[in-house]
Amino acid sequence: MQDVISMGPFIVKWSWVILGISGFVGYLIVKNHLKGTKEEWGNEILDSVGNSIFLSFVIWKLSLILFEPVSVLNNPMVLLYFSGGYKGWILAVISIFIYLFIQAKKHNIPISTYMQVYGLGFSSATAIYHFIPSLLGGADQLFHFGEVLLSVIFTGWFYKNHAANQVFQAVIWFGIGQIFMYFFMDVRVEVLAGLSKEQLIFLVVSFIGFLGLSKWVNFKET
Repeated sequence: MQDVISMGPFIVKWSWVILGISGFVGYLIVKNHLKGTKEEWGNEILDSVGNSIFLSFVIWKLSLILFEPVSVLNNPMVLLYFSGGYKGWILAVISIFIYLFIQAKKHNIPISTYMQVYGLGFSSATAIYHFIPSLLGGADQLFHFGEVLLSVIFTGWFYKNHAANQVFQAVIWFGIGQIFMYFFMDVRVEVLAGLSKEQLIFLVVSFIGFLGLSKWVNFKET
């Protein structure tokens, strides 16, 4: 399969197409899941999910202005073909977490509920994103297959469990599972302590789940 699709003067990567499809499927799964939630919560959370997806994409793309201002000023069209890359993705993730906490406080919805929904959407989208590469073979086939299996397991976990402690535990173990899976990549660039940049991100995700679980335990004890 070719890496890109040519659409006149525009070039679209297949990975972007698959990413878009995966995100849409994840959104549909979240929407179906929220049908069983309180109506007012369901509407507010679904709006937040949709807004965060759009926000993350905009930040990811436009962060190139922050990291490569000279290139963008010299040729604004580069924004159509390039993004902020890994740094832009990190910035988008941080922005989503900030947005999530703001929405939780604004609508008085437990943060664990938001984390469950985001975990459900992300794990289901991840399963779809890695499904096609796992069938096509080639590089990282074992990695893609493992990602599908791991993501399906946690999609079920996030879908069924609503209790705050179970949600935070799922976040912790999903992050740990992702760290383990990235050891199966054919090419893995170590950044710190033998871990790649992707593994470091999921280490942070596990740590966030641990903080949430600790806060919940302390709240129950008091």
